[in-house]
Amino acid sequence: PVPACELRGEGVVVVCPREDGPRVMTFVVTRGTDCEPQVDRVERIAADFPEVEFVTVLSGDTKDESRNLARARRWRQPVAVDEDGSLVNLYGVGVCPITVFARDGRVSSTNVGNLTEAQLRTKTRRLAG
Repeated sequence: PVPACELRGEGVVVVCPREDGPRVMTFVVTRGTDCEPQVDRVERIAADFPEVEFVTVLSGDTKDESRNLARARRWRQPVAVDEDGSLVNLYGVGVCPITVFARDGRVSSTNVGNLTEAQLRTKTRRLAG
């Protein structure tokens, strides 16, 4: 009964047009791919951009598997879990990783494939600017 954009609480990741500020979202499919290193690169630059919210969406694992993966790789950013693949289907994620750069709920750019740390820094700096 509560509209999705009005949901709030621990463990809830909301991506809506009314969201304020810059956000970098990394979409990763975990089955049969090797996209986790992109999230590792995002983790390495995230501390340099405290004004940016970083979120990873993992598709293909259960919540427990995702939690274990995030712990094993020492990811500190929020990790949303798309157990049934509905988010990757909704956003048309057919290749991973996909990195979305958004500000105030609007996508400013999307990158399909891997980015180097230098590329991530440049795009994030531009987004935060």
